Amino acid sequence: MGQIFVDKITKFFGVDQLFDEASFTVGSTDRFGLVGPNGSGKTTLLRIIMGKLECESGSVSFEGKSEIGYFAQNRAIDISEESVMDFMRKGFSEIIDIWDNLLRTTHELEENPHVEVLIDKLSKLQTEFDAKNGFEIDHRINRILMGLGFTEKDWTRPISSLSGGERSRIQLSQVLAFNPDTLILDEPTNHLDLKSVMWLEDYLSEYKGSVLIISHDRFLLDRICTKIGFIENKKIKVFRGNYTFAKEQNEIEKHLQEEEALKQQEFLEKAKRYIAKFKRIGTPKATAKAKQMEARVKRMVLVEEPTKEKDIKLRIESTGRTGEVVFKTTELGMSFGEKKLFSNTNLELKRGQKVALIGLNGTGKTTFLKMVLGKIKPTEGEIWDGYSVLPTYLEQELASFDKDNSVLDEIMKDTELHIPEARNHLAKFDFTGDEVFKKCGVLSGGEISRLILSKLALIESNFLIMDEPTNHLDIKARTAIEDTLKDYNGTILIVSHDRYFISQIGARIWDLSDGQITDTKLILEEYLSYKSKPVKQETDYTPKKVEPEKVEKPKTSKLSKNKIREIEEKIGNIEEKLSSIAEEKKELERHMAGETDYQMGQDDFKRYTELNENESELLHKWEELSELLNK
Repeated sequence: MGQIFVDKITKFFGVDQLFDEASFTVGSTDRFGLVGPNGSGKTTLLRIIMGKLECESGSVSFEGKSEIGYFAQNRAIDISEESVMDFMRKGFSEIIDIWDNLLRTTHELEENPHVEVLIDKLSKLQTEFDAKNGFEIDHRINRILMGLGFTEKDWTRPISSLSGGERSRIQLSQVLAFNPDTLILDEPTNHLDLKSVMWLEDYLSEYKGSVLIISHDRFLLDRICTKIGFIENKKIKVFRGNYTFAKEQNEIEKHLQEEEALKQQEFLEKAKRYIAKFKRIGTPKATAKAKQMEARVKRMVLVEEPTKEKDIKLRIESTGRTGEVVFKTTELGMSFGEKKLFSNTNLELKRGQKVALIGLNGTGKTTFLKMVLGKIKPTEGEIWDGYSVLPTYLEQELASFDKDNSVLDEIMKDTELHIPEARNHLAKFDFTGDEVFKKCGVLSGGEISRLILSKLALIESNFLIMDEPTNHLDIKARTAIEDTLKDYNGTILIVSHDRYFISQIGARIWDLSDGQITDTKLILEEYLSYKSKPVKQETDYTPKKVEPEKVEKPKTSKLSKNKIREIEEKIGNIEEKLSSIAEEKKELERHMAGETDYQMGQDDFKRYTELNENESELLHKWEELSELLNK
């Protein structure tokens, strides 16, 4: 049970063709990952499989009477006052009906204990209830709800009180609890934190039926998938193995195909010259040879050169140099009413560091980012900002464009770009001609990814603060950002549950758990290894608190007003000197770029080196004085 047969599906949207006789099979125990760029038709294909969308030709069939569990991204549920548990039990209406019938029959039998019809009926109902594992329903529901981040306090919450992300998770919970023969999941991890994603991986790895999943989470695709289907050239190319293995096999196959196409093209060019040559000779023997070659060419099965995807080039510039410390917290805490998010937080982010803040949903990760930016004031402690820090904040909803804006409007918003500059910039991301006038509300998934990247490329900052930056991006776009951030020489603080992304940029982990934010001093692989050590808990994955380093509280010292004025004056003088040095360095950079005289070029470089040394000394003095002022 659980097999899916997709046979020669052809699908058009208007004049655009998404699929051309695409075929694949999901075996009864396969965990099949469907991969492709945004806009390539992944969700459309799942809707065709589920019978929610028609195709021009082809067919979909299932083995026997397979039960299907389908999780669709962005599907709204009715906002009602029914509880979370009641909503979950709705997925088992048949079993609930049997149970209600069983209770009624039991009551009737108590009043009429010798009626054989009732005895037989009760026996059949009990057998049917046992066969459907009725007594396991609540246990299964509880296990899945807890795995996806709900607590027992949430069982009685009305659906109307849930956030959008929680409603998405409750739908996924209901699909999993039903335990069908086949699971069809469209981006199931979008609203899950790291702990829930890892729980889902364990669940799907052990799942007895078949799984067809769309995901851009490469860690998940690597861990659970036994087959990968790549959407390419309107067809599905299937490889056995996980994502990394399948991707390597696909690249090898493309390379071989490219070589074969090149050899064939060389042969065809030679054949063309051969035919022309013998036709010119014109003798019967020569004409026969030309015809033989023409017949050979006609019999050839032409090898198409594989389509080469255009690489996305993205560069984010770091503007200016910050002090050694970008920000520091002292006994920092945040509460909303009686709800305390975290407290006693002592952290220091240094220039050039890349840090990923991870933790459960609702623990305050986004709140912390906004506190660093000064948008939210702490209820305890303080945050000290470093010298010359120019932060840029990228919020979760990177794709929340004004639907009535054109692509050109959106890229020019909050910038000083003129129309020609904006159009040239958009052309680098494949928005050319009239495409720049398309409304954001009608953009495809792929176009949204490209527009997000085009906006990111305009950033000039020395401190990037990013909240789930990969949420709306496909694998290719995520790879472009990873490559960019690896080369970025500014400072980065991100919130993300994309483990592949965190690993690729080499981020250090700050862990928000148990009301504390702790600098673990570990990269992701070390952190996950630490977390995977056995702990005495029933859950599959339970964070073990990393004890924070003891941070000495700054000694309080009462400075006189004259002393404070003296320090502030010194800081002001240093800042003026730093500004002067920055201007001279810019002038030297312009001069050296156009210098042709060797000796003058050497003199300029020597002066540039001296300025760098002076700048470092002044920055060190600035930090010492600033710390003294903040004591």
